[in-house]
Amino acid sequence: MVGTPSQINWERFSPRDIEAAVVPVFMNAENERSWVGSSFVINDFLVTAGHVLTYNRDCYVVLGNEAVCLPHDQWVAGQVPIDDFTGFDVAIFPMKGITSPLALTTDDVTPHDELTITGWQRPRHQLLQVTTSCLVLRDNSLEDEAYFRIATTDRITHGASGCPIYRDGKVYGLLAMGRDKFEMPPNLGYLTPNEARMRQSMELNTCWVFRATHIARFLPHPAT
Repeated sequence: MVGTPSQINWERFSPRDIEAAVVPVFMNAENERSWVGSSFVINDFLVTAGHVLTYNRDCYVVLGNEAVCLPHDQWVAGQVPIDDFTGFDVAIFPMKGITSPLALTTDDVTPHDELTITGWQRPRHQLLQVTTSCLVLRDNSLEDEAYFRIATTDRITHGASGCPIYRDGKVYGLLAMGRDKFEMPPNLGYLTPNEARMRQSMELNTCWVFRATHIARFLPHPAT
């Protein structure tokens, strides 16, 4: 059965632990294969990456045993085209009354901070929640301070887009993108094939994170 936001008793479905606060996003509530990304609950809101909502249509999450339809016209979007490197890749859905063990923090990260990332993956055709540790990297290539870079212990694939990067319930940002053309050095084509393979292997577990302080800019009222 699929409910609408106005039909849901958010207090009943408020997650009690962090894992329950990180939920997959679907295009079809009854088809696991329609999974398009990850999201997480903070007080009064569901948050994901803007590019997870590529299609101009309603999507769904499952809270408890209840599938909830999230109409596309009710999202607060901060997304610009995802090929714009300094773009804001975030989308927020109001869920007034829902509470969460996760909260956006105003604290900033510093290089070598150890954080945790929890998202959804589909290895071997089975949708699973994956949690791994990550390390904040030093990177001066971004002029826009909306993002920071991490390296994860376990590889995170594209389906984790929109999941939280956190510590002790404090969310420092959401996963926006992984290893891609922006992370590849301009002279990669001049490396030997072996050097190129080594560089790609080293970059395999790196990701860009959209900062919590910038997520808060798009909330209809201050995060709690």
